[in-house]
Amino acid sequence: GMTLNAKTAPDGWIKAELLDSVGRPCPGWQQMFRGDSLNGKLFNQLPKEPFRLRITMRNAKLFAIDCIASNQSKKAGKP
Repeated sequence: GMTLNAKTAPDGWIKAELLDSVGRPCPGWQQMFRGDSLNGKLFNQLPKEPFRLRITMRNAKLFAIDCIASNQSKKAGKP
C-alpha cells in the first residue's frame, strides 16, 4: 500500500494520483488527503505494473511517502 506523513491547513488538501508508464492517469487510482497524520492511508494496494505518482497540494506540507508492495511487509529485508 501507500501511506504518507503530511499535514494540511483547514482549507488545504493533497491529491495523490497514479499514472501509467507514459503519464496517463490510471482510472480509479486517485485519492484525496486532508488532516494531520504520520501514517495516512492513500492506497491499500498498488498496481503490479510500473506506475508514476503525481502529487498535487494546496496549503499542505508533505514530509514522507511510504510504498509497500502487496507481497512484502514493512519488516522484509531486516534481520
